[in-house]
Order: sequence, then structure tokens, then C-alpha cells
Amino acid sequence: MQRLSQDEGVNLAGIKRIIDLTNQVDALQRRVEELTAQVENARRGGELVHVPKSSAMVVWQPRSRRKP
Repeated sequence: MQRLSQDEGVNLAGIKRIIDLTNQVDALQRRVEELTAQVENARRGGELVHVPKSSAMVVWQPRSRRKP
């Protein structure tokens, strides 16, 4: 904080905003890691099927697991 304030000329409101944004970035990075793990688990479990020559991803559910 001292470096930002004295060396960079950032006021206290700016420092607070930087801290808030840093915390938000950290939270979003953790969420991306969680979602990446979920996608990888779905791929390994055969629940996601990639359609060639397409960026589309679909969720496949066997008939026994489908809702009526």
C-alpha cells in the first residue's frame, strides 16, 4: 500500500479499488478452476460429446437417466 500511495501516487480510494478488484480476480480464477475441473470430470465420465468441426458441446444422458 505504501508503494502505491507514495511511489505511484494512488490515493486511498484507488488503493481500496485495487484491493477489491484483486480479490474479485482471485475469486474468478478459483471459479474458473472449479468449472474446468467439472468439465474435465464430465469429459472423463463420457457426459460431454464433442461434435467434430464445431465448437458446440452437448450433454449426453443415457435413456435410463433421462427425466420423463
